[in-house]
Amino acid sequence: DVSLARLRSGQLGAASAEAQLYVAEGALAEAGLVFARAREIAIAGASGSHGAQTRASLAIEVAGLRDVMRSLANTKVEGVHAFGGFRTVAPPFLFDGTFVGDTGTRDVEVLPGLCVATNVSGALAFTAAGGVDVLAVLSRLENDLRANNAAAVAANLDDLDTATRQVLGQRTAAVALITRVQSSDAVRADSIVRLEAARSGVRIER
Repeated sequence: DVSLARLRSGQLGAASAEAQLYVAEGALAEAGLVFARAREIAIAGASGSHGAQTRASLAIEVAGLRDVMRSLANTKVEGVHAFGGFRTVAPPFLFDGTFVGDTGTRDVEVLPGLCVATNVSGALAFTAAGGVDVLAVLSRLENDLRANNAAAVAANLDDLDTATRQVLGQRTAAVALITRVQSSDAVRADSIVRLEAARSGVRIER
């Protein structure tokens, strides 16, 4: 039965989509925490009560946060890079932070005629396309701390806030897609039961 086969295919597609989106959502949530810590560091580094030695230590921590952020941006799930668009084989972010992915949306059919994206945009989450280049923001903060320039450190706060909003904005988008996938589950399950019953001659009472 073509209809039943299509529904079962949608069931597999929905499971894969949900798995990929959950991993992406988790990575973006962690990215938000990274920027929360980076903001705390910027506030501390901008304080006149700290000197060059303290700012140098904070710079080392920011460098570590940037490495974590790049790793999150290159998150891989089910054999594909979550934030690379259609370019899923190679990491979408190079070591220097250059984005080499694209803005493609990988759709999967979860119900006959209903497709849902299995990914959110890495470009909107992590690059200037979404507001700021988040890796560049962290690099600039690190450099300003190393330069012991309190005023320059403070000037990074607005960009850190923008970076936080854009990664969490894509997290919200991922949650919305997860909800959409999950809402298809009951419809699909009911349709499968009805088709199997019809095929076997069983009448379903409501």
